[in-house]
Amino acid sequence: MSELKKTEEMTLYWTHSQSIVAAYISSSIPNFQDANDVLQSVALTIVRSYDKYNKQTPFTSWAIGIARNEVLHYYRKVGRDRHVFDDDLVERIAQVYQEKTSDLHEVKKALEQCMTKLDGRWKEVVHLRYLRGMDARRIGQSFGISQNAVYAMLHRVRSFLRECIQRTVKYE
Repeated sequence: MSELKKTEEMTLYWTHSQSIVAAYISSSIPNFQDANDVLQSVALTIVRSYDKYNKQTPFTSWAIGIARNEVLHYYRKVGRDRHVFDDDLVERIAQVYQEKTSDLHEVKKALEQCMTKLDGRWKEVVHLRYLRGMDARRIGQSFGISQNAVYAMLHRVRSFLRECIQRTVKYE
């Protein structure tokens, strides 16, 4: 396979899996910037080791395995912090993500569909919180409302999205 074809193939796989890998990392590392840094490390590792990828294994599972290693590396690096996950918990979270990759793709598709139903302040607060990584205090300042009002709004938005996803995805 030519280098160009290999790069195109890897890019398609990564594009399809990136949001699930990012969700796994975010569930393991609560700090938005740190999680984003780890995601970038995962992407680099995937590029560097794509030749080792076995196509008999789902790409997303392979990528989550790499993410698990990067998350473990991150926690070893910040191991002095008393709020870190132990290796066993990181392993269990990765295992669940690896087992549920097809379900997660369905949920991701439903979330994208449900996100299009958001408008006005709800859409803006989601953008500021989850895409720009702003905290509730700064979001409140930009809207001229209290931090507690932002928390309440985020709660309502998440409830709306959860219900929308549940209506869209057929759970067993």
